[in-house]
Amino acid sequence: MEEGDLWEAEDAIRLCEKEADGIWEEIVACGKDLDRDGIPDRKDQCLDAPETYNDYMDEDGCPDRVPQKAVLTEDKIEILVPIQFDDKTERPLPESNAVLREVARILEENPDIRISIQAHLSDRLPPGQADPVTERRADSVKSVLVALGVAADRLETEGKGSREPVASNESSWGKTLNERIEFIRIP
Repeated sequence: MEEGDLWEAEDAIRLCEKEADGIWEEIVACGKDLDRDGIPDRKDQCLDAPETYNDYMDEDGCPDRVPQKAVLTEDKIEILVPIQFDDKTERPLPESNAVLREVARILEENPDIRISIQAHLSDRLPPGQADPVTERRADSVKSVLVALGVAADRLETEGKGSREPVASNESSWGKTLNERIEFIRIP
């Protein structure tokens, strides 16, 4: 147009319009968020349901629940993630806080339940040394639960040493399974 060729300018504009046809819809679609959860529809795996923001799979755009770490059964509180211990202090490691908070929550929601906290070891220590270790572990778990608000008179502790394996101690996997804490309901 600056050169005075109006027809050439109009041709260039029509060519641009033709090439740009549909681009605006794509640009708008990039930011579209039908369920208004903050996840653009192009990344949202659940377009009709908003994301649940709970620090668990918050990028997929779908409602979800954090997997449980403990569940109440008829005879115990079954923990689905093992409690890890510091081998020097026999106290639970920080990685186990979420499991213990879940156990405390279950006990809070079921105030009539009493629990025996039973600690077990593999055969890595002789029985005379395993018993005091498991007693300290059970006591430290009780201390954490009491600190989380569970009444101490609802909790008993028992160090079982290495007397009750649930797997063979011949493999590292078996030893891992045998090093455990159990929360057994007291009738």
